[in-house]
Amino acid sequence: MSIVTPLLFIGTANCANILGVFMYPSITHQMFYYKVMRELSLRGHHVTMVTPDPVNNPALTNLTEIDIRCGYDVLEEKYVQEMFFKDLTLYEIMRNFYEFLEIVADRELSSPAFKKLLGDHNRTFDLILVELMHPVMHALSGKFKAPVIGILSMSIYSAQYDAVGNVNHPVLYPDLVINLPAGALTLWEKVQSLAFFVWHSLYYQNVVLPKADKLAKKHFGDVAHISEYEKSISMFLLNRHYQMQSLRANVPAVVEMLPMEYHSPKPLPNDLQKILDDAKTGVVYFSLGTNVKMSLLEPQIRDNILQALAVLPYQVLLKCDVDLPKLPTNVVIRNWFPQKDLLAHSKIKVFVTQGGLHSLEEAVSREVPIVGIPFYADQPENIRQFVALGIGEQINPTSITARKLKEVIVKVAESKKYKDNIKKLRGVVFDKPKSGLEDAIWWSEYVIRHGDTKHFQNPAVHMSWFSYLFLDIVVFMIIVVAVIGLLIYSLIVLVLNSVNKFK
Repeated sequence: MSIVTPLLFIGTANCANILGVFMYPSITHQMFYYKVMRELSLRGHHVTMVTPDPVNNPALTNLTEIDIRCGYDVLEEKYVQEMFFKDLTLYEIMRNFYEFLEIVADRELSSPAFKKLLGDHNRTFDLILVELMHPVMHALSGKFKAPVIGILSMSIYSAQYDAVGNVNHPVLYPDLVINLPAGALTLWEKVQSLAFFVWHSLYYQNVVLPKADKLAKKHFGDVAHISEYEKSISMFLLNRHYQMQSLRANVPAVVEMLPMEYHSPKPLPNDLQKILDDAKTGVVYFSLGTNVKMSLLEPQIRDNILQALAVLPYQVLLKCDVDLPKLPTNVVIRNWFPQKDLLAHSKIKVFVTQGGLHSLEEAVSREVPIVGIPFYADQPENIRQFVALGIGEQINPTSITARKLKEVIVKVAESKKYKDNIKKLRGVVFDKPKSGLEDAIWWSEYVIRHGDTKHFQNPAVHMSWFSYLFLDIVVFMIIVVAVIGLLIYSLIVLVLNSVNKFK
């Protein structure tokens, strides 16, 4: 059943043609976008969704999916864990990630299905929704002459905010990947944040965008420079919440959607329901998400995790993609669990998670404290924020030991404060007049109705860094002071020379 009711939309857009392009090969991310595109199709719009994870729901007659599953081939060739977890610096990780995204974008744009879409000169769209992963997709605006909304199932990097002129302050708002507490930095942390901010901004403008421009011209033909399309983006729809992540000042063109939606739990499979009901001391749910696979963890880390789970005084449900020898008697493994419904069971005491935003949102909605084992991207920042809010604890995956993991899980499971704090957080996060999904539909139709959203655009978008940082004023003041100083010096010299003549 659709959660978007017509009564919420007094001024609706007429039936429109909408294109959604979502490139990142991850089922968790794609299901987020699917919800938006599904609702738009149910509103009567003709929706085309380019995705590596098509759902193929025959009931959605207004939704056409274009399969770009080839993006997963890149993920297998250059697996995320291999790229990010090999003792690399943050700068190397970011370079690897942008390189990975460029390869994925090129592979997907080269696919027959995507090329067919691009080659159809009769196709027109009234709106394009683009996943804010790689900037090359912004050029679809020039290809199809339609406004673009950027959407992402998490927060974005600081350099991306420049597209809408959002305030970037490396001390107040450290980049999400640097994992520093916003507004509470030590002097050294301020230096680190500023250094990364400057490097990332320069790298994005001078490396990422030029490469994206070449890629755009390769696949889209004669289009303007990619930076022009990035600056003309209508708005950002971001799956974040100021309480679950850092609080920041946003321009009107940035809409925070989290929480996306809330549904009552569905019944669990009978065997799983029995396991939970029979767990006298409670249950620990352990899942590292879809991208951090247990099979690819270093053997020592995996062994430490299993040793810790084996000695817990609780039943354990472990999401695992590989059969494990000598499985502890208190551990049940499966390749997949109905996570959102599972977390709603009263016997769940702790959720051990990698810290992906979707998992954390589900933990908050079901009021389950967490133990975070963050690996990459926004996960360390998400977990750091949850620890600061007093609703969980964190363990570094590189220093994990069986004893430490067991102690932390028991601590969170047995201390009432974590449960109380997450109840308070849920009350704040979910106290909204409408859901993030309803916001996404409203603003999508707003852009369709009005087309031009320059009234949302911060003038900073079109300012140079020289002007934005007052350097032109500084230079002017230096010149003025220098001229005044030169005049005063000349006057003093003139007076002294005149005095000497009378002697």
